Amino acid sequence: MNKVSPLLLAAAAALLPSTSYSASDCDFDKPIGSCTATIDLLSSGGSRPSFSAEISINSSASSCSKVEYFLDSTPQTTILRAGSSGQESLFGTTPITKDTIKVERCTAYENQANGSSEDAQSVKVAKALAGRWVSKRSGDDDYDTWYDIRITVNEGDVVGTGTRFHRERHVPRGKVYQTNDTAGVKGTIENGQIKMQMILPDGNGQIQVWTINGGKLTNGGLVFTRK
Repeated sequence: MNKVSPLLLAAAAALLPSTSYSASDCDFDKPIGSCTATIDLLSSGGSRPSFSAEISINSSASSCSKVEYFLDSTPQTTILRAGSSGQESLFGTTPITKDTIKVERCTAYENQANGSSEDAQSVKVAKALAGRWVSKRSGDDDYDTWYDIRITVNEGDVVGTGTRFHRERHVPRGKVYQTNDTAGVKGTIENGQIKMQMILPDGNGQIQVWTINGGKLTNGGLVFTRK
């Protein structure tokens, strides 16, 4: 991003509460997953040397979320405690437009008043997903591919690294050649749902919904077993 003059974020947020959650219900020491955030520019104006804007911050989490974003190159954070949206006032020395505001991350945190809902489900899924997974072999004696990946989950962000194995027999009953290369997964856990894509040397896969059931991890095609 281009270097800009320092910008000042207004100290107070005008939240739009949709429930009766209190500030003490949110435990911001316990992240439970990612969420999706959007920022709408409600109004902007001003002239040199003072510009201002009103924005609306929206989170897919019903409460207890933190939205991190950039105003030009300056990092900003908005806490949404008692609802899924709120408003902020921004001030700066350069014009503030929609293009100067970029969402970086949205993190959902434990809501002690609603611990058995979507948030608790995300924690459960994160614990089940973390670890080593080996895929079922997808071929036969002449042509075969499989994966061995270790997955970690941090604040709802999923990262997995490992190896893709490929075995191929070039001629009938001939020598078997095996090659190994790096492979992995990347994605998020949102509202208890796993969304990941395969990361491969020859091109990344599409983001898909994955499920865990009976010690099996699958996207409807590949099937992994916990090791």
